[in-house]
Amino acid sequence: MESVEFIPYRPKEIKTLKVVPSDFTYHYKFADRSALERLLEENPEADDVIIEKEGLITDTTIANIAFFDGKTWITPREPLLKGTMRAYLLDQGFLQEKDIPSDSLERYEKVALMNAMLGFKILSHINNI
Repeated sequence: MESVEFIPYRPKEIKTLKVVPSDFTYHYKFADRSALERLLEENPEADDVIIEKEGLITDTTIANIAFFDGKTWITPREPLLKGTMRAYLLDQGFLQEKDIPSDSLERYEKVALMNAMLGFKILSHINNI
C-alpha cells in the first residue's frame, strides 16, 4: 500500500555542527529516519551532525553538504543519499566531487547545506564542536 503525506517544512537554523561516526546506509529516502534522529538525540549539543563513514564525510542528517576551499565548492564523492539538488549542482559544474576526510575540515573556508527544500544554503557563523 502506498500513501502520500504532506508535512509543513520549517528550515532548521544551524549554528553548530559536530562530526559523528556512523556506519548505516541510506541510499533511498524513506519515512523511517530513526537512525538519523538517534544521531541527533545522542549529540544534543549540536544543531546537526556531519556524518562520517570510514573516515570520510558523507552528509548531515537533513541535507547533503559542501565545503569551499577558496576556489571550488567540494561535495563528498560518496554521500549517504545522492540528493536531487546535489545532482543538479554537479551537472551544472558548480560542485566537484571529492573524498573529504573528516580530519581535513579545517582546510575549508565555508560550509553549505543543500537539498530540494533548502536549495544551496551557505552557513554563516558556524561553530564546529
